[in-house]
Amino acid sequence: MSMLPDAISLGTEAFSTTFDIDMRDDGILSGNTYSYDPDTNTITVVWNTSDAVQLAKLTSSNNAQFELEFNARFSSTDGHLLFSDTVKVDTNAYHLATISKEGEYDPASGTINYTVTVQNV
Repeated sequence: MSMLPDAISLGTEAFSTTFDIDMRDDGILSGNTYSYDPDTNTITVVWNTSDAVQLAKLTSSNNAQFELEFNARFSSTDGHLLFSDTVKVDTNAYHLATISKEGEYDPASGTINYTVTVQNV
């Protein structure tokens, strides 16, 4: 589960959709889901555990990535997007920004550590 910054909203309606992870030579893990909860402003990703072979390939990979696509609304105050008390991004006149999120799995703790990057374009 990943809570979005206050400056980003995916709308007022909850939704859930499926997506595939293409592992190139190792095949495709299909039937994964991600969902959005507007009450908590969170995105939750759930792996398809019914395909144990493909899931094992994904979790044993040294370098795995996937992309989620959705429409988002950015809230700006005084020409800035406020992501936390310490992170504020200046917006340009067109209010165009790109957001990327990368994670690295830590097998010792069983967690994924994320880095979120926001850029004006």
